[in-house]
Amino acid sequence: MGVEGQFGLTKDPFASVYLPSAFMSTEAHAKALAHLRYGQKKGQGIVVITGDPGVGKSALLDRYMAKCQNEDHHIFRFKGQTLTPGALEELILKKLQSLMPLKADHDLV
Repeated sequence: MGVEGQFGLTKDPFASVYLPSAFMSTEAHAKALAHLRYGQKKGQGIVVITGDPGVGKSALLDRYMAKCQNEDHHIFRFKGQTLTPGALEELILKKLQSLMPLKADHDLV
C-alpha cells in the first residue's frame, strides 16, 4: 500500500510535479508573501524570489498572483533560468516593451 492509501490521500504528496492543491504554507511562506505584498504596496519595483528547488517559490508566487489578479501591476516569471545581471535586465526590458510599445529605442534609457 502506498502513502496515499495509508493516509487516505488522493494524490502523492511527494510527487516530482508541483501540485498547487498540495501546497502547505509555512511560517516562512507567510513571511515571504507578506514581504511581496509590502513591496508591491510601497511601489518598491522589482522583487526577486530565489531558493533551492522544491522550497515553494512557484507555489508562493502562484498564491500571490491569485490574490493580486485584479490589481494594477505586472508580474514577470522567469523559471529555471540562470542569468547574468545584464541578461536579466535585457529580459525584463523585453517584457516591459511587450506591455508598452516604445516610440523610439532611447525611451528606456
